[in-house]
Amino acid sequence: MTLAEAKIKNATLKSQNQYSRRKSVFAEQYNPEDDEDDDVERIIYPKSDIQRQRLGEAVRNILLFRSLDLQQMQEVLDAMFERKVKPGDMVIKQGDDGDNFYVIDNGVYHIYVDTDQEKNKLVGKYDNAGSFGELALMYNMPRAATIEAASDGSLWAMGDEADGMYFYRRWKCKNHNDQRD
Repeated sequence: MTLAEAKIKNATLKSQNQYSRRKSVFAEQYNPEDDEDDDVERIIYPKSDIQRQRLGEAVRNILLFRSLDLQQMQEVLDAMFERKVKPGDMVIKQGDDGDNFYVIDNGVYHIYVDTDQEKNKLVGKYDNAGSFGELALMYNMPRAATIEAASDGSLWAMGDEADGMYFYRRWKCKNHNDQRD
């Protein structure tokens, strides 16, 4: 291979890689003094005691929610709504705008990613546990993968605009202030 051929090959590889990697992550700017959401009435989705207990156990293991106090945890549980799925139901699609954060109550879910070489490549699965879509709460980013139900199942979801962003902003601000004290 000549030097010119090597340079062309290297440039081709670089251009192929630039489309498969994310360049940066953006988040909305947040200033707690400008927050007008404090007066907004929150939606509370009803749950049975058993559902609330299972959901509480699942949420406690999620890094995003580990530092919450009891009141904040109750607000999270109140803000989540149930979504039932059947095999083949697409929960999220790679490239779509994020709308909800999901916590798995039960069911099996396949994780697919489109790559340059292969469409819908199976890269993993959730089996009756896990969560996904947290970037919808934190950043304005398209979905990084497609999640499809492989069995009957149940998910708990929190919307990004209505309650999710409100709670996330409050927790982030509270945790930041706690760390400064």
